Amino acid sequence: MFFERDLYPHLVKWATRPPRHALYLEGPRQVGKTELILKLAREHFDTCTYINLRDHGVADKFDELVLYHYEKLGTKRAEETNPVWEAVFKAFDESYTNEPTRLVFLDEIQESVAAYNGIRNIRRSLKSKLAVSGSYLGIARPELGYRISTGDSISFELSSMSFREFLKANGVWDEYDKVNTFDWSTMTESEQAICEHVRELYRVYCQIGGYPDVVDEWVATNDMDICFMMTERLLMTTPRAWKFGEKIR
Repeated sequence: MFFERDLYPHLVKWATRPPRHALYLEGPRQVGKTELILKLAREHFDTCTYINLRDHGVADKFDELVLYHYEKLGTKRAEETNPVWEAVFKAFDESYTNEPTRLVFLDEIQESVAAYNGIRNIRRSLKSKLAVSGSYLGIARPELGYRISTGDSISFELSSMSFREFLKANGVWDEYDKVNTFDWSTMTESEQAICEHVRELYRVYCQIGGYPDVVDEWVATNDMDICFMMTERLLMTTPRAWKFGEKIR
């Protein structure tokens, strides 16, 4: 289930304007970044080339392709059209065409230094629009070689669902928004009922939080125990136990 997010209209504005900037959607894991950009692709672009750099072996393949095509095609200044990126995207998506009606979406951008550092050059080299998303993990480690790409990207931050978004997901926001007083004595019975419902939902929200998958489970089942288990699983950010002293790429 896709829930309405308050940030989405801002992404639509980016999608419907000339491609002067890449879109960079950042935020913690599991808050709906991927789903939001894929929705944008479905609704405002003819086609989308989607590359998830977190998938097994994809980041390594991406880095190797960039190096290979730079050696084969040569280096270009950022202001010039660079054939490297079109060749890289074709390797992942045979149907790729360099058209402004196509969105190139690099998901989990923090997994590839070449992709992250290439944001500016990709944006300037292609007619296609570029969107990237990533969590905070990894990019904050400068020793890995990440360089901030300034001036060619517009950044938005997506976090877990706000309480207003939570109310929208539960189908009560429109009715609650019509209540224009906090004076209980002047409310109608129906207004009092919706405020009591909102009070109960706030208690739930404070306990299960705003992870979209957890909210989806709550809307479907109203089972708090399952929501607690899902939240615990989502908070396990490390895919495996790292050995002491092991270098993390």
